[in-house]
Amino acid sequence: MILYRKISQLKVIGLIFLIGLTSNSIFNDADISQVYNVNQLINSTNFAIKKIVSNQLTIHDPIEIICNENFTDYALPGSGTENDPFIIERLNITTSENVGIYIGDVSVFFVIQQCYVNASEVGIQIISVIGNAQIIDNVCLENNYGIEVIYSSNSTIANNLCVYNDEVGIKIEGCSNSSIANNTCTDNKVGIRFERGSDSLIDNNICFNSDTYGIHLLTYYKSNIRITNNLCSSNAIGFYAEAVFHVLIAHNTFSYNHNGSKMFIRHSVIINNNCSQNFNYGMFLSDSSGNTLTYNHFIKNINHGLYIGNNAEANRIHHNNFIGNNEGEIQAFDEEKFFLYRDNVWFDKSSREGNYWDNFQGKGSYEIEGRAKSKDRFPLNEPAVFEGNIPPIPVTPEFNLQILLLLFPFLFSVFIILKKRKRKKEKE
Repeated sequence: MILYRKISQLKVIGLIFLIGLTSNSIFNDADISQVYNVNQLINSTNFAIKKIVSNQLTIHDPIEIICNENFTDYALPGSGTENDPFIIERLNITTSENVGIYIGDVSVFFVIQQCYVNASEVGIQIISVIGNAQIIDNVCLENNYGIEVIYSSNSTIANNLCVYNDEVGIKIEGCSNSSIANNTCTDNKVGIRFERGSDSLIDNNICFNSDTYGIHLLTYYKSNIRITNNLCSSNAIGFYAEAVFHVLIAHNTFSYNHNGSKMFIRHSVIINNNCSQNFNYGMFLSDSSGNTLTYNHFIKNINHGLYIGNNAEANRIHHNNFIGNNEGEIQAFDEEKFFLYRDNVWFDKSSREGNYWDNFQGKGSYEIEGRAKSKDRFPLNEPAVFEGNIPPIPVTPEFNLQILLLLFPFLFSVFIILKKRKRKKEKE
């Protein structure tokens, strides 16, 4: 346990450093460039890991399990039941082969814990598992993919350290009821990618210095994903969500990235996130509708705190704090006002309370930049304080046959009118 006690200490040191950097300096004039000192911490952590691993773990060849019986072939402890899972632990697998630990097409319970894995393609790969996979307290260094879990629901990926992987630190694809929690992903192309899954939790992870995205969420209709308490810093984009429906994004910190977050998202709740001191936008929304954005903090971003781009409608934006964004100019942008779209609303209609703008003059409305000509009609006099009430995720109305039948007479009338106009023009 010496190895994991030391690794945990290193992770805690890094976490304390990053949290201090992204929270305390928000309200000071600290130099943004000091975040890059974390690179020295990450590098020293990696060298420490390699040194400890060589002395503490059992050197082992790659493991390949393709059926339930293979677990006993490796003489692993456990019986594969929920209360007595097979256990793979405390191994140093450093190999030039494609995969360090592979488990696929099994229907048992198992745990992979306290292992160090360095392979040419994937460190730990889990595919088509029916049962339960727990991947806990492992170090995956310098693979293409650190940890990859595909079509294996009910999995737990927790407390892992994934560093210097060429593609993705942790990739989850086609899974439901998964928990990805308390992992640290640094210096990967993508920190964590969750793709085509549902009903899962991504919580309390650190994603630092990714070439593209700290956390990348790619899913579909009614995904019911919770993205909570994550720290994404010094990435190209801290959090990137595309084709996402019905998601809760709460209590995250997206700071010191190029863009704090970029989303193509619908019918979701975005609440109490810290998007501060990013080098471009704090948060960018496009092709996004029916979302609730409330109690978020947009502070000292170089460009707008919140930028709403094309094809974004019916978003409710209130009780957010906008402080020192866009070099003291207008701090938010609302791009498009298409005549068929419903307006984005920059205040809460029931309480008649809007957002806090530190450069509001105290009279009238706060004018939002952009062609939509939006306004916050009820700016707050003091910063909004989150009181712990998370609104429910909006429900998407079903477009069923009954609605279609009700609309048919109207649609048919429009069709006839347009056809008559066309004939008239042809005669002329």
